[in-house]
Amino acid sequence: AAVNVNAVDYYVVGNLIGWSKLDATNKLTKNTGNTEQDEYMINITLSNGEQVKIVSSSDGTNIDTWYPDGMDNHYTVSADGNYVIYFRPNNDGNDDWHYKYFIVMPDTPSALGEVAAEARAVKVIENGQMFIEHNGIRFNITGAAVK
Repeated sequence: AAVNVNAVDYYVVGNLIGWSKLDATNKLTKNTGNTEQDEYMINITLSNGEQVKIVSSSDGTNIDTWYPDGMDNHYTVSADGNYVIYFRPNNDGNDDWHYKYFIVMPDTPSALGEVAAEARAVKVIENGQMFIEHNGIRFNITGAAVK
């Protein structure tokens, strides 16, 4: 089989994971839910104090590029837990993303998933934030119930 020479994979690396450890458990996958930007994601368990970056590799062995590049600009995890990391190699993340490359978010079950697809929900924008209301319960954009 022919190898695609332009293929690039992205991995999470860190002080506890290993700064040069490239394996399938730390590999990001394409976020097919985002059709606007080139975006990748991973569900991963991280520990308090873990320092992480994203790296690219075209051969699965050697690191080609660090995101962000340079020393002492890693992201430091503040609590043990399960996380979702979203990564945009084109540096087009929002201002709250780490150097506009990636964002580390707690992976919490969403109460919004319990809302039946055929049920009616209402989108509300209040003070610049979007909420979804269903059966008198207000959810934020991540699906967490809002008091």
